[in-house]
Amino acid sequence: FSSRRRHTRYWRDWSSDVCSSDLEALGKLERWEEAIASCDKALEINSGYYLAWYNKANFLVSNGSLTEAVNCYDKSLEIKPNFYEGWYERGNVFRDLGLMEEAYESWEKAGEIKPE
Repeated sequence: FSSRRRHTRYWRDWSSDVCSSDLEALGKLERWEEAIASCDKALEINSGYYLAWYNKANFLVSNGSLTEAVNCYDKSLEIKPNFYEGWYERGNVFRDLGLMEEAYESWEKAGEIKPE
């Protein structure tokens, strides 16, 4: 099952006027480049906004840019280290890249934050 399909439902909305109303629509329309640009605009306003980094990472995964997505997940986790979804999705990308040790480390961290 593909990363592209998996991420079409994982966008997080935020209240920034720059991208709140259009972000989900762009994702549903699979307009990844525009969605990424919208996240970039939000990050120009506030580079410390962890959800913008997280959303950008998810759109990059959907667009097939897995390595760049990991970098964005890392930035979101630098800002909010206890962000379960960030660790979990980071692990999924490492799995998709065939980097299982890194995937398990990320999933383990997610499990520490939110034991199931």
